[in-house]
Amino acid sequence: MPDVLPWGSEEERNHMCMVSVFDKYVPKELRKFFKREWNSRYKASFGAWDDTSVSGSHLSHLEQTRSRPHKKMFQDKFKDGDTNQWDCSVLFDAILFSKSIGGSKLNSITQKALDNLRNLRNDVKHKETPALSDAEFETMITEVENAFKDLGIPINDITEMKTQRNESKSFLDLPLKPNHDVVCRSDRIDEILSDLAILRNNMGGELTYFYISGNPGSGKSQLSRQLCEHLFKSVNSKLETAFVMTLNAKDTDTLLNSYEDFCRRLNCCKRDLLDIINSKESKERKIERLRLLITTRIKFWKKWWIIVDNVEDLEIIYPLLPQINCKDWDNGQIIITIQNTSSVPCDSSSSKHISLSDGMKSEVSHQLLSLLSGTDVNDPILEEVC
Repeated sequence: MPDVLPWGSEEERNHMCMVSVFDKYVPKELRKFFKREWNSRYKASFGAWDDTSVSGSHLSHLEQTRSRPHKKMFQDKFKDGDTNQWDCSVLFDAILFSKSIGGSKLNSITQKALDNLRNLRNDVKHKETPALSDAEFETMITEVENAFKDLGIPINDITEMKTQRNESKSFLDLPLKPNHDVVCRSDRIDEILSDLAILRNNMGGELTYFYISGNPGSGKSQLSRQLCEHLFKSVNSKLETAFVMTLNAKDTDTLLNSYEDFCRRLNCCKRDLLDIINSKESKERKIERLRLLITTRIKFWKKWWIIVDNVEDLEIIYPLLPQINCKDWDNGQIIITIQNTSSVPCDSSSSKHISLSDGMKSEVSHQLLSLLSGTDVNDPILEEVC
């Protein structure tokens, strides 16, 4: 699967994707193109290109009298003969400008396609500000695809990279809304936001945990939903990529299904994902492997929050979650909703716990009753009912 480098803003991400294209995919295909052109002309006289100094010495001799910039640097690379060590600059010189392969020996369509790739590569690599708008990216990647097609090069890697880029954007997956009215618990949200900020600061961006406990129906899931919706909206998507993911952690079956969905959300390697899901391993082992697969992708997001919802047995579920002090999970925070308050660990520099067992505060109760009954929030009867 193509590799896309980590990024911060959307425009930085676009630029890094294009850099990756010209650092990896273009050189790989140009090496194949060079060998194909060399073999079609010189296989009978010098032998097929074999990436050794034997082939390199033949090319170096053919190009020795040609005057060009950086001649010694290119000549040394030619002599070595290992095209795996040739970057785009060397490859363009060996193909587009060489006496042995380039110039009039190439048809006009091929020359134009190669020159377009060379100019695009220079524009990307020498860009003063490492950022590309979506429109600039789409224009550039389309030109690369067109050049590949004119050169008879498959565009599979480019297509997959584009898919990966598009699927590696910010996303929001929250607990389901209930089929009844709810009220915004702004008091609790403000309190938790402050606690989460303190945890992140204390741990220097390393993984932290936040536990929300309470009786069934106390609003744990909806509070986590409102909280993470607020957190997600607070991120400037133009400057940072972020996501919220919800894992149903009622038991190992629901957690396994959630991890599979999580992998698909992060655009993990489909082949690896299917291999894990279809294996005969235990559910716990599958979850561990999916969790490891997720770590290969999660670094591409600047901030993230995972809601681990509806935990019934923390002793079973906790070992299957991202673990504190593991650098693979930096930049993230885990919000766990759980009924059993006694199983929640004590507060520390990396974790915090609040309980909803004491119910709503009076002003929130007034808001909810007013919403449900259609009664004016200042009606004295609301106070009596509360």
